Amino acid sequence: MLTALWQFALNMMGKTSGDPKIVGGEAIDNHILEKAKSGKNPHLIFWIRLCTLEAAYILCDYDMAEKYIDAARWIYESSSGAMDGGRAVFLECLVLLAQARRGKRRFRILRHVKKRLKMLKLWAMHAPDNYLPMQYLLEAEVAFIRGDRQKATAHYRTAILHSRETGFLLDESLANERLGRSYLEWKDTKSAMPFLEEARRCYLHWGGVVKVQHLDDEFGDMIDYQSPIIRGDTVVAERSSFL
Repeated sequence: MLTALWQFALNMMGKTSGDPKIVGGEAIDNHILEKAKSGKNPHLIFWIRLCTLEAAYILCDYDMAEKYIDAARWIYESSSGAMDGGRAVFLECLVLLAQARRGKRRFRILRHVKKRLKMLKLWAMHAPDNYLPMQYLLEAEVAFIRGDRQKATAHYRTAILHSRETGFLLDESLANERLGRSYLEWKDTKSAMPFLEEARRCYLHWGGVVKVQHLDDEFGDMIDYQSPIIRGDTVVAERSSFL
């Protein structure tokens, strides 16, 4: 698991030369990889696939991410650790909901995600710091797909706040980005950009240089790199102090 996560981290930091969406190359010793492929370490193979799924999702290649979705299911069905299983459920649902937002298999996906959300809600009752940010982000995506803008916005904002309070910087980044992209789909660019700018800042602090470049390539002419960072109605810092 740690080997795969290390490769994922290097990819996101731009420290590898290949496709950053592909996990299982330079940072993983060939002997370890061959041993895993021979069936002696299936956990590593599935963690490599899960990390590839996450990298592809972060970089908005949802079709590629879905090709690796079997890893998420294998991990949450066989994992002895709830945190591993919870993250796998979260990533599986994020990928499926991204596809549903594109009009693919909406009814079937929403039905599947509803079942998985029951699992996350149960875990969130016992470990809210770990699971509430995931729960609210998934609920926001579901509300967006169902056309409930008010509920979606409220859940996105709650996901952002819970992620920030609990220190899950990647989840805070994702929630800001998904809300920003939702505003763009609602044709509200003015509301979208502060959240996309905040997502960029969070990704930068997380170390996701590759994702920052991805956002710059997509929104660079729209991003205000000097805009203040806002918490509620309060300006807490100038953005340039973080870059």
